[in-house]
Amino acid sequence: MTAERRTRGSSRRTPMATTIECASVPGCSLRGAVRSVSCSVVRRLILALAAVATVMVLRPSASDAARLQDLTSPASRCKTSQLAVSLSRVGVGAGNLDVSVYLRNRSTVARFLFGYAGFGLENDLHHSQRSRVYWGSTYFQADPGPHRVVLRPNARAVTNLAWTDNPWPGERQKGNCEPPSAWLEVTPPDERRHLLVRFGASVCGHGQLASTALSRAMSR
Repeated sequence: MTAERRTRGSSRRTPMATTIECASVPGCSLRGAVRSVSCSVVRRLILALAAVATVMVLRPSASDAARLQDLTSPASRCKTSQLAVSLSRVGVGAGNLDVSVYLRNRSTVARFLFGYAGFGLENDLHHSQRSRVYWGSTYFQADPGPHRVVLRPNARAVTNLAWTDNPWPGERQKGNCEPPSAWLEVTPPDERRHLLVRFGASVCGHGQLASTALSRAMSR
């Protein structure tokens, strides 16, 4: 009886063959042979798991892939005339209000935006009202920081615009703290001309607004 069990077309030794062979060799430890086979199996499992983990780490997430595409795209910068502006509904939280301001690429080719939008306030006669803009995190959202956002045709970038409805010293404490602003001026990054969109809010804090950097808006 042979000490090795063979499968057709294969010369690989099985654990049973190793056990029989070890039992027939003086000084061979059966426990050591079984341990050797077990270690080999464990070693192979560890290597397989390490390979899977490596693939998961190296595989970019959807947001990372989009950011990489933005960095490598040859698109040119969006100009005011190539954009359309719109607002979301007003959100409220602990004396603060906000809207999402969307800039849509209405041109026929991909273009990019980088950084922060500018804002201003106008009354219903389009006369400018006092305002100040702070760029960074708002009460509602953390600032993602300035980065390149490539917009395909009809794609949108978004910024969170926030303000307070609590009167500051020197403002009216009852009723509207400031005269209502019928229009919001929105100036794209690195542009001098602005877009106009209906607004209709009273911005307390002497017209102080806070805005995050532009980011890619989720598809509708």
